[in-house]
Amino acid sequence: MPHLKLVTVVLPCLLAAGISLASTAADVKASVSTKSISFNKDIRPILADNCITCHGPDSAARQAGLRLDRRDDLIAKKILVPGNPVASILMQRINAHGALQMPPASSQRVISREQKGILSAWIRAGATYEPHWAYQPIRQVKT
Repeated sequence: MPHLKLVTVVLPCLLAAGISLASTAADVKASVSTKSISFNKDIRPILADNCITCHGPDSAARQAGLRLDRRDDLIAKKILVPGNPVASILMQRINAHGALQMPPASSQRVISREQKGILSAWIRAGATYEPHWAYQPIRQVKT
């Protein structure tokens, strides 16, 4: 079953990062499943670790007037273009080098290639936000 993990986890991340191990990009893209990406499980931790310090709810620490915790604002400003990671300024900035790079080198934070792939796949799937888990109703798990 290690091959299954390669196809369902590694290849989608590589594809989203622009790296192809298959014979064609179409072959790899066909294997991408974005249904398993969860904002709370996969995206929120990336943003919390790398971005929210400067682009979160704390108005005293906020940079560039940008809040990454407000989806509608991000869409209006084209920071997120659901369905199109290439047009999303978020992806442009995290893939940039030099002065436009986010997070900036001075922050000593780095978004890994795998995390970039996850973010790209999430945007491609519609960039859906979820409320914080603490504010969601408790669901009984069937065993």
